[in-house]
Amino acid sequence: MSTSALVEAVVGVSDLAGRRRFYEEALGLELLRGGTVDAATAYALWGEAEPVETVTLGRPDVPGSPRLRLMGARGPRTREGKSLRDPGPVGIGLTTRGVRAVFDRVSAAGVDFVSPPLCLTPGGAGAGPTRYEAFGQAADGEFVVLIERLGVPTLYGTISDRFHTSEPLHSSHVVPDLPAAARFMAEALGQESLLRDRCQGKLFEELMGLPEGTVFGFEMMHHPRYPTGRIVLIAFEGQAGPAPTVHPRGRGLTALRYDCDDLDAAAVRMPGAGGAILRGPLEVDSPALGRGRVLSVRSPFGTLFEVWEVKR
Repeated sequence: MSTSALVEAVVGVSDLAGRRRFYEEALGLELLRGGTVDAATAYALWGEAEPVETVTLGRPDVPGSPRLRLMGARGPRTREGKSLRDPGPVGIGLTTRGVRAVFDRVSAAGVDFVSPPLCLTPGGAGAGPTRYEAFGQAADGEFVVLIERLGVPTLYGTISDRFHTSEPLHSSHVVPDLPAAARFMAEALGQESLLRDRCQGKLFEELMGLPEGTVFGFEMMHHPRYPTGRIVLIAFEGQAGPAPTVHPRGRGLTALRYDCDDLDAAAVRMPGAGGAILRGPLEVDSPALGRGRVLSVRSPFGTLFEVWEVKR
C-alpha cells in the first residue's frame, strides 16, 4: 500500500481574502496556488453546481510539508462556540518557538482562545519534554492549536525565523468511535499509531473548556515515512452518538487530502475499512487544485477525504 501522510487540510471560509491574510500575517503561510474551481469540477467533487474560489497556502521552504486549502464557503460552521466535545473536525496544529508571544499575536488577529498556553508536562524525573498548548477558535469555526515542546532533540516541524511558527503539522478530530476511526486510517490510508493515551484532569478541562470529570481517549496516527502530516483522533468517554455529516462547503475544517499511487486499489479498500465512496474515481484537471484522478470518501467519523492519484 503506497499512500502519503496528510497533504492538505481543507477549510471553508466566508471571507477568502480576509482569512488568507490571517494565515499569512499571523501564522506565516504563503500562497502556493489559487483560482476558481469551475462548476463542472465542483459538482463532480462536492456536488456543488457553481464555481468555487480557493487558495492553497503553505511553507514553500519546507518541501513536501502539509498545506492548507481555503475554499469559499456557503454552508454553516462545522463548530459553533468553543465546545470541543461534539464529534466533528476540530482544527490544525502548529508548533512554535516562544508560544506566549505567538499566542498574543494570534489572539490580536481575532482567534478566541479557550485558555492561555498551559504546561501539560510538569517537571520531574521521567516526566518527558515540557509541552505547552493553547486551543483557539478562528473566524469560521476551525481551531488553531499552538504547541511548544522544550528540551527535545528533534523539533516537530520547521519553525519560521520570522513568525516563530511551523507549517501545518496535523489535523485533529473528535470521533464517536476511536477504534473504528483508527482502523479506517490504518486500513484505508496506511497510517500507523504513533501515540495512544487516556486523558483526564483539571489541566485538560481548562485547556479545552471541558466539564469537570471529562475523560477522553487520544490517538495520534502518522505515516512512518513522513515527519509531519499526522492526524489526531479524540473520543470522549460516555458520549455516544452518530458521526456528523460534514458539509463539503461548510465553514471551518471540512476535509483532508491524501495522495496514493493506485486509486483503483484505494477504492477497493475503502468500504471494508468503514469509508463510504461518495464520488469517483474521476478525472480532475484544475489550476486551482491540480491534475489527477480523485476519489471522494466520507470517513466513519464524518470528515470528508479526497484521495488523489496525482498526474505530473
